[in-house]
Amino acid sequence: MLSKKYRLPINLFPRDAGTAFQDRYITIKTVPNGLHSNRLGVLVGKHVSKSAVQRNKLRRTFFDSFGLSSGFSEKRSNPQDLLIVLKPTIMKLARRDLKAKLEKYVLLV
Repeated sequence: MLSKKYRLPINLFPRDAGTAFQDRYITIKTVPNGLHSNRLGVLVGKHVSKSAVQRNKLRRTFFDSFGLSSGFSEKRSNPQDLLIVLKPTIMKLARRDLKAKLEKYVLLV
């Protein structure tokens, strides 16, 4: 699990931030921060799933995959706040396909 100091409070993320990456399943938005490391926020709206249990499982899956990656929480010269916005099509992915996509997304960041 990703440590709390590396999690981004979503309400602090600026709404006009640029999009760094977008595909059928997610949108990643970035903005520089004044800290020493990256922070991650995952936004899963009710349009993705009506069930809070499923939304929280998706959120935890993303936090786990980024928390286990070695390079995410390292000190960096240009740290950024990352906001991952999940789209409803992500619910159509099988569990193993989701894990494969997550590995690809971690490498992008």
